[in-house]
This record gives sequence, structure tokens and C-alpha cells, in this order.
Amino acid sequence: MNISFLLASYHKGDHEQAEDVVSGWQPRQQRAVETRRRILDAAMAEMERAGVDQARVEDIVARAGVAWGCFYRYFANKEDVLLDAAATVAEVFASSCEVGVTSG
Repeated sequence: MNISFLLASYHKGDHEQAEDVVSGWQPRQQRAVETRRRILDAAMAEMERAGVDQARVEDIVARAGVAWGCFYRYFANKEDVLLDAAATVAEVFASSCEVGVTSG
């Protein structure tokens, strides 16, 4: 699976607000927001390094500096991380298009 476009778009995107666009869930505590963001960033970096199929949750949590249970609190599996990143990229793109259309 070639996800280089998604990975590049994610890394360039404005995604400071950690929100699960797929399910609509958003952590309430700032620390939870930051932890979820660290996991998401670590997962994307690991998928970029090893590829989606070869990326392991074990390596993602080590890179993020969190426990296994913490990963599964925010994501059901590594594929959900990828779906969330894709939704974030799509949301940023849509926002950019809206700004472009309204500003003329």
C-alpha cells in the first residue's frame, strides 16, 4: 500500500486539535489531547518508516512513550490511526478550499 501522499499531507497539515474525525470523539483534558496527538504522530512516523503492513503497535507505543493500553484507549487498531489521519487531511483540505472560495 502506497500512502506517501497521505503521510506527506498529514505532516504538512494543520492538525493541532486532536479530534477523532471518524467517530467524533474528542478528549476533554489537555493531557489526553496531547497523548493522543503523540500516539497519532508516532504511528504516522512508524508507518512512514516501516510501511503500513509492517508497522507494529509495539513500535508505535515505544516511539510515543506510552503503554499499550493507552494506544487502545484512543484507537482500536493501527488501521484506525490511518483512517483518522486521512480524515484529518481531508478536513484540512476542505477548510482550505472553503477559505479559498470565500476569499475569492
